[in-house]
Amino acid sequence: MKHYKSLTELHTGNGWDAPENPLFSMIGCQAACPLGNREFTTDCYIIAFKKIKSGMFMYGRTKYDHDNGCLFFAKPRQIIEMKDLEFEEKGYMLMIHEDYLNGHELFKSINSYGFLTMM
Repeated sequence: MKHYKSLTELHTGNGWDAPENPLFSMIGCQAACPLGNREFTTDCYIIAFKKIKSGMFMYGRTKYDHDNGCLFFAKPRQIIEMKDLEFEEKGYMLMIHEDYLNGHELFKSINSYGFLTMM
């Protein structure tokens, strides 16, 4: 399983252009998922929106139900697994390295948000 320590490493490992900011990035995804068929972890928070047509998406060893679309939140170092994903339309991924939040008030309270701490 691959672990991405930085956004630059995540971008490079997926064939994307280097991020404009090393701690904050947004990627537009087309019909195919550039993350491919694999398991990975990262030191980033990820917020993604995709309308998934088929395939499997797991987060923290829990399979996501994506029949009506998928708004996905991940916290650093959680296992994300994707297999044979096909999308109905363009989607987006917002990635924020945990160091970006360090020193902000949000960094102190982020664990109180249930959608990031369920897994």
